[in-house]
Formats: sequence, structure tokens, C-alpha cells
Amino acid sequence: MKRIVLALGGNALESATLPPGANSQYQIARQTAKSIAEFIACGHELIITHGNGPQVGRILQNNPDMPLDVCVAMSQGYIGYQLQQCLQNAVHGKDIKKGVATVTTQCLVCADDPAFENPTKPIGPRDNRRLVPSPVPTRILEIDIIKTLVASGDIVIACGGGGVPVITENDATKGVEAVIDKDLASAVLARDLDADMLVILTEVPNACLNFGRENETKIGKCTPAKIRKYIAEGHFASGSMLPKIKAALMFAESGKNRVAVISSLANAIDAVGQKVGTIICSK
Repeated sequence: MKRIVLALGGNALESATLPPGANSQYQIARQTAKSIAEFIACGHELIITHGNGPQVGRILQNNPDMPLDVCVAMSQGYIGYQLQQCLQNAVHGKDIKKGVATVTTQCLVCADDPAFENPTKPIGPRDNRRLVPSPVPTRILEIDIIKTLVASGDIVIACGGGGVPVITENDATKGVEAVIDKDLASAVLARDLDADMLVILTEVPNACLNFGRENETKIGKCTPAKIRKYIAEGHFASGSMLPKIKAALMFAESGKNRVAVISSLANAIDAVGQKVGTIICSK
């Protein structure tokens, strides 16, 4: 049995062939939940994270005066609700006696993070997009609650959309106008839960060298040193694969015998078995 943090990409919640919105998302969430239930049937401890890029943008568009941290929390609530309900149905259909809980999660960031001076994360529809800061997460405030739920055998959904970004000010917690990369937040969560694996699911089965070119090459099992070399050579796009690679590298180097895998939702079971995907391990 492994303790696995499973980071769901956008394709686990939205589809280019369906109109955006809650009804379409629910259809996709049901299919995603069926795939996730296979992990649970194998006896693994599972903690699920997810993105919120399109959803938080739509929430903000419809509520332009709403603080961004509140929009992130709202997206955690409704995405978590749909995943939670679909997972409950999927595991009960397999006669698995586990509860599912969504934790509204706050992620601590540094108030002096350089990201606040250099907003780079686009949110909102293409015709009305704005750039917001994306600071690095340092700690999950609800980590002890999540540990308790995991230890009790429950399936936990946490760090939705990278978590609600907060800082400490005068010994109090305060939300900030920012969004956190969900893969980096997932790596912090996996590290602090002492997970065995971080599995980042995206649209493609592997990260690649020379992506989109004639000499494109899939990256299989790899050492952290080699991944760092590939990063330095500029093989990964900053807006797509690079954050996933950095998150996987961070987790793999955070302790002994820790493994990070980047692959697709369709290959998720084999990715856990380290049969497919880009695999980074410290040993």
C-alpha cells in the first residue's frame, strides 16, 4: 500500500468538446472518479488535489469586486463538492467502506515573495484576462487536519486550485490577491504528509525533450540531476510543463525513496506502478 498524492490536471474537470460550466464538469468528474476508484480498490491511501484555472476565472468575471482569495475558496468548494460526491458514488459502487472529505485549504506564502512585484499568472477569459501574482507555497495550514483524516482511512480532497494564498500579519492569517500553482502546492502537501508518491496527471503521457518538434523524445525514468540539466537547456514551457517538472523534482528530492510521476489520467494506474510516464526518483 502506498500513500499517494494525486494532482488532477484540467482535463480531469473540463473538456474541449463540452461547454464550460457545472453540468459539464459534473459529467467529467464522474468519469474521473471511476478512474480514481481503481487506486482505492488497490488499497492505496489517496489524497487528491486539483486545479481551478478556468473556474476561478469565471467566478471572478461574474463577481469582479470579489477578492481573489475568496474566489479561490469558492472554487475549492464547488469543485470539491462535485469530486467528493462522484467519488463517494464510485467507491460505494465498489463496496469500499471509505469516507470522502473536502478540506478548504489555506497555503502560506511569504509576504515579500518576488511574485507580488511581478504578476505572471493569467486568469479569466481570453478577451478579459489579467495577470496576478503566483507566489511559492511554503506550508499547508490544515496539514494536521488532513493527516488525521488520512490516518482514519478517509479519502481527502485538499489544496484545490493550489490552496487559498495567505500570509501572516501581526500574528494573524490574512488572504492575499494571488493564485498558487497547484502542482507546487501538491508537492508541499505530499512532502509534509510523508507520501510515497506524487502523481501529476496532465493531458500527455510523458514530459518530452524538444516537445512539438520532429526530434521529440519522451522522458522516462530520470534522476533529479538529469532533470535539472533538461530545465537548464530550456526543454519545458514555463506556462505548462515547467511547473509540473519543478514540483515533481521538489518532491523527489524532499526525502528518501520518494517518487514523482508525470503522466496522463488514462495511464494513471500504470503510472503508480512506474510502468509509464516521466518518473523522477531520488534513489
